[in-house]
Amino acid sequence: MKHELHINLRSRNTLDNLKYPYNGRKKLGLWQSEKYAFEKYLYQDDAILDIGCGTGRTTFALYKTGFQNITGIDLTPAMLNEAEKIAHEHNLDIPFILGDATNLPFKDASFDKAIFAFNGLMQIPQRQNRTLAL
Repeated sequence: MKHELHINLRSRNTLDNLKYPYNGRKKLGLWQSEKYAFEKYLYQDDAILDIGCGTGRTTFALYKTGFQNITGIDLTPAMLNEAEKIAHEHNLDIPFILGDATNLPFKDASFDKAIFAFNGLMQIPQRQNRTLAL
């Protein structure tokens, strides 16, 4: 069973109520399974890479809960444009980078932790490419 936080679109000035322009009513937040894993394995001072961040569902949710050193990366420019718009609307200093999970544009050990939320890893075609992403 999926658990998601629901947003209230009446107030547009807080992270609790992020607006997604391409879909006026969008569910936001972490699923219970994600919350469990992130609480267990991530520390708030970790440098975190959110691979396959899309429009930033997990990126924003983690930032909101105190993980301020987070970077999102995605292969799809349109998704990153939406994430950047949301970050700009809420004055958030979160970098969103265009990049390929199989060939990350960062030096080794640039991040303490990396996450693939939802089903990001399985969206990479071909097993050898998923292995490269790991």
